[in-house]
Amino acid sequence: MRNLAEGAGHSVINAVGNAMDTAKANRAIRQLYANEKIRMKFNEEVLYSAWNLHFVLIDLLEKALQINVWEIPAVEDVDRADRLLNNLQSSVLDEEAKKDIIMQAYNANPYSRRLYVTLFYNYRQEVKSITEIAEYFGVDLTDEKEKLALVFLKEHIGNTEEEARKAKEDLIEYYKTIDLDFSETLLSYRYINALLLLYDREYRTVDGVVFDTREEADIAKEEFPYIAEILGQIEAPTKDSTLEYENDLLKKREELDRRITTKIKDKYLSQIDGYLKDFDNKFCTISFFKKGTRKEAAKAKAVNFLKKMDTSNEQAREEATEKLKEYLPKIGLTEEEATEAWEYLKKKEHEEIYGKESAFSKITKGLGGFFKK
Repeated sequence: MRNLAEGAGHSVINAVGNAMDTAKANRAIRQLYANEKIRMKFNEEVLYSAWNLHFVLIDLLEKALQINVWEIPAVEDVDRADRLLNNLQSSVLDEEAKKDIIMQAYNANPYSRRLYVTLFYNYRQEVKSITEIAEYFGVDLTDEKEKLALVFLKEHIGNTEEEARKAKEDLIEYYKTIDLDFSETLLSYRYINALLLLYDREYRTVDGVVFDTREEADIAKEEFPYIAEILGQIEAPTKDSTLEYENDLLKKREELDRRITTKIKDKYLSQIDGYLKDFDNKFCTISFFKKGTRKEAAKAKAVNFLKKMDTSNEQAREEATEKLKEYLPKIGLTEEEATEAWEYLKKKEHEEIYGKESAFSKITKGLGGFFKK
């Protein structure tokens, strides 16, 4: 105890020394502590102050709790205090009987944490006095107060951001009622702040896109119906999609980019770009194992277009020709470039006049060409 007092005295002198020049202060401190009488005097004064405070607290204990003797409890006293507190669980005890048990437990073991926790939950209106006495005996009730704060918060937190904000205000006031010093590190305070951050993020999120501010999010929410309208007009490309599909998609992309001011458009521009890339891939696919340029693919599409039509007679071929002429611009091909398509129609005309060449004839021609080699 004397060492602690000497250290406290040293702190006092240091505080005085702060007003002086550093070198002078250090020299003065060394000189003072070099004198045994002066050092002992400082120690005695600090001890005197500490014991004065001790007696004030002892007086408080005697008046508030009628504790007349304060000493370190023996093992049997600790056990007796625990047994007494166990008896408090009985539902048949009246208030006076409970108070009597508590007083006996105090006298037996004033260091009992369980004792102060019991007092805290049963006499909440006296929380300040209970806290002061508990702290004097080295018992910290902060965690119990935090438990209560969390219970209070969960009962008042509600289901909306507005209710959560009100709960935060009420929580700060509630801390005062349980004598809990406010700190931003309190679990209950961090919990409500985390929830409010979630509400804020949710507000700033529009269709999966998180905005930096609520103002930007508000603008995006106003723009979203137009985006939904545009997207409702767009379908994924198929192998039969023509350049008309691509041109329409490019126009919609340009319009979306021009009309939408917030970054939410990036998500949907990227989606349209994906459709455009998919279209190009499908358009240039000639067969399962073959891909070509757009011109090569367009020529193959022109022939396949005719193959799906009736070309068995002259009238049918004329109708197919007209439809082909309408189809060619849609796949980026001119009539002059569609040579394979016209050859196909001539072939169908030849078959009508001379008949379709048999498979046997094709084989014979092939063999003949082989033997000529």
